[in-house]
Amino acid sequence: MPPQTPPDLGKACTTLARNVARVNASVDLLANQVEEILSATTQKDWPRVGELSQQVAEQGRALGYRAISARADQVHQQIARSGSETGVRQSLVRLIGACHHMERPKNVQE
Repeated sequence: MPPQTPPDLGKACTTLARNVARVNASVDLLANQVEEILSATTQKDWPRVGELSQQVAEQGRALGYRAISARADQVHQQIARSGSETGVRQSLVRLIGACHHMERPKNVQE
């Protein structure tokens, strides 16, 4: 059996660092979108709140943040079903709580 070539660890570390940077950028985008939801809520721009909450739900699913995705879906459903400002605000509090528990991947040294 011929000897195997050892993996290029430098290349693997570089790839891993790029992936971590991509995930960090996505997490930052999520945080910014939640801030936009809060701003739209303050302005009582419910269509915008609904649109942004759908985006957060999709982004959360893509990143594997199921709790954030579920809470963002709840915000959207509150707007679609009842339009109750109190219900929307309660759902937003739950979304913010889920975001509080979100963790970034650990930074990788190149």
